[in-house]
Amino acid sequence: MTSELRKYLCKEMKNQKNKMIRFVEFMAICLYHQEFGYYMKRRNKVGKKGDFYTSSQVGDIFGETLSDSILLFLKQNEFSNPVLMEVGGGTGSLMQQILTRIREVDAQLYARLRVIMVEISPYHAHIQKESLQSFSLPKMWYKTVEEAARNERFQGVIFSNEYFDAFPVHLVEKARGEWYEIGIGFEQEMETKKKKSYISPASNTVQVADSDEAQSVVFLEGYMPEVSPEITAIIKGLPKGLPDGMRIEVQAGVSEVMDALSSMLERGRVISIDYGDSAEDLYHPSRKNGTLACYYQHQMNEEYLERIGEQDITAHVNFSRLMECGDRVGLVTKSFTRQDQFLLANGILEKAQDHQDTDPFTSVAMKRNRAIQQLILPSGLGGLFRVLIQEKLDR
Repeated sequence: MTSELRKYLCKEMKNQKNKMIRFVEFMAICLYHQEFGYYMKRRNKVGKKGDFYTSSQVGDIFGETLSDSILLFLKQNEFSNPVLMEVGGGTGSLMQQILTRIREVDAQLYARLRVIMVEISPYHAHIQKESLQSFSLPKMWYKTVEEAARNERFQGVIFSNEYFDAFPVHLVEKARGEWYEIGIGFEQEMETKKKKSYISPASNTVQVADSDEAQSVVFLEGYMPEVSPEITAIIKGLPKGLPDGMRIEVQAGVSEVMDALSSMLERGRVISIDYGDSAEDLYHPSRKNGTLACYYQHQMNEEYLERIGEQDITAHVNFSRLMECGDRVGLVTKSFTRQDQFLLANGILEKAQDHQDTDPFTSVAMKRNRAIQQLILPSGLGGLFRVLIQEKLDR
């Protein structure tokens, strides 16, 4: 399958005047090609047998604590028939944890719920349906938020965990005092050893192999002739004085997604949990190499031109942009905190269990307490992840 995806990419590049496609297009194809894209394949991506873990895989405690926050919000605002919508739910484990908690704590509210899942991967949507089968609630699945927005208007809570980090990104680099957008091309691979080339700003062409044998080519970076119009304003707004060689990523489609979320949500809250930072901290000289990373079998690497379609490609989320796009469409920022601060504020420590157990392998209480520790450690998930809460409520 990797070779088929490589062939597809080469054809896309050949069709371009300069024989390159923008990195954002390359990443989108690698992740979301209908047949060969990483997220579209019928294989595990999350958990022990996958390539990475999410907070909901650490234990049910994450979903319980998030659920308590959602419950309090729904009760305070007296939603009569609320909707819970998860965007990019993966295996469905987080929604499962939240619904289980609500059913246990408030059966009357649970009975009034409706569930909406947005999942682009048919494989993951199938797993979600199996995971949520035991919950006797009205449920609906959509492939994208734009599709959901064409059909839904509701009050309630929309939440996501590691959704925006999977957006394809525009990759730009500063050279000679100017910003250039990175593109990807290919050339014939040398027989002696794999060669990695880099195209300078002065040479925007790529030597393209005549052969259609995808395995005989190597992908390489280059500068596009011009920056994408949709990110021109963002680049103009970058801090002055950033050094040559500085790389940044800009998630594509953020504004459109915020538009869709706001158009659906008549009244309620949007909770976005992801790894990332504010623009001030993200676009800083200390992060000169950017945040682009790949995950394969629980190992991080930066070789995004390798293992095409076989590994995750991701970048840190610019939460400042989420807030700006949200404000524009009526989603007012309520809070922006680290994950550990959010979980602590919502009572995660109260869920720790006293015990006299001594065997860490069999003790349920010890396992639960370890999960709490993992989620709130500032040096781990607690410090890396951010929680953005945006609201649209009656004034």
